[in-house]
Amino acid sequence: MKFNKIVSITLFNSFVLLVFASLLASCQKNNFAGHGLLSKWETASRSIASIDPQEIEKFKNFQDTKQIMIFCELNSAKVKSCYKDQFAKLLNKYSKKYPRTKASSLTLITDKFSYENVKEEFEIILSQIYKRTNPKLEKLVAARRNFCEKNSEYYLEKCLTQYIEKDTFSVLNQFHGQNKMNGHEYLYLKNILKSKINKKLIEAKITIEKSKSKSKSKSTI
Repeated sequence: MKFNKIVSITLFNSFVLLVFASLLASCQKNNFAGHGLLSKWETASRSIASIDPQEIEKFKNFQDTKQIMIFCELNSAKVKSCYKDQFAKLLNKYSKKYPRTKASSLTLITDKFSYENVKEEFEIILSQIYKRTNPKLEKLVAARRNFCEKNSEYYLEKCLTQYIEKDTFSVLNQFHGQNKMNGHEYLYLKNILKSKINKKLIEAKITIEKSKSKSKSKSTI
């Protein structure tokens, strides 16, 4: 039985590494993907009355600017500067591919897909993803907290965090199974989920320590 469990864990880890490696390989091909899961997400964004909606759609079909945001979040400490630099290069490619595009339209496209506007849309989509992943995330954190509260008196933090990678991939791969992401989206969401789980585990540690401290205080009275 124990051997079967070890084999099962080994196979799971091998599968995760295989998926991770394939996604990393896909990330190597280009600086950022043209489109991905986030491209399909629709949000109510600020519209510009003077720009042709068809021009906007043509540009969105050319490139989803949220992919630039993800790329910069993953690869640069100066996300805003990175986005503006990559967007300028992208707009230059777009104008070469569609030379009849008016200069005024390019200016309006720049405004429409400014860092601030794309960041706002990006955050709205992330909040929607959080709502979908949060039930499983909360369930895992609660199980980890309950187990460590009962079974770990001296190494509480280690008990809480030793399976953070496994728990992160568990939440991530459930979401990925239902919503196929490209390589950069997968890596970015992994980092976000891991950070979220880690924060909740730290909060759990503080809560457990306070609870145990109160229990000790009562026992000494």
